[in-house]
Amino acid sequence: MLEFRHPAIKQWTLLADRGKKAESFEWFDRSLDHMKTALSKMPRPSAQGLEWLVSTTAGLADAREALGQEKSALPALDAALKIATD
Repeated sequence: MLEFRHPAIKQWTLLADRGKKAESFEWFDRSLDHMKTALSKMPRPSAQGLEWLVSTTAGLADAREALGQEKSALPALDAALKIATD
């Protein structure tokens, strides 16, 4: 189950409850692009920003897996693991 950590995950949950899981990927993309841009501009990325990036990237993997898109879920999960361990 997805944890609520970031608005993209909340949006995914709301859309999923309405039967619109696939439409929520736009929110993940927007959120991830925004976070990556903001973090790249910081001399030292904030711990909370990195936590949100990991959580949202892992949430994207969970969302894709929930739709049976395992092949596209794996790169997102790998990205979340890489961010978490860097």
